[in-house]
Amino acid sequence: MSRPIKFNVYDKKFKQYYLYEEAQKTGLIKSYFNGDTDVVMLQYIGLKDKNGREINEGDILNFEIRGESHGPEREYIKNAPVWYSEEDCMFCFGRYKNDKYEYWYSFADEIDKNTIEIIGNIYQNSELLK
Repeated sequence: MSRPIKFNVYDKKFKQYYLYEEAQKTGLIKSYFNGDTDVVMLQYIGLKDKNGREINEGDILNFEIRGESHGPEREYIKNAPVWYSEEDCMFCFGRYKNDKYEYWYSFADEIDKNTIEIIGNIYQNSELLK
């Protein structure tokens, strides 16, 4: 099974989020490929949240995780940004540090996909990451 390759676009200069088709009409896609650093392409990760919204890089999620590696109780994770790890070749959720190491979640973890909810994105709702 393959997933569709889709993108949305964020214009940092005007602080505006666009669906790809809208961004094409405004010329933002052309600007991006011409090296405009104010234009950010955000890839669809191939999954939807519990409300049917497509999850993209840069979205901020709330979800529950369960299972052996995280203990018998469900844990509610809040304000986890979606990002792509080039090192691991996968989309990751959240980025947390403690004294010893950095960690994050991925769909290799036992995330309850029925609890995933998009609550914002890193560009328009950066206050959620504090």
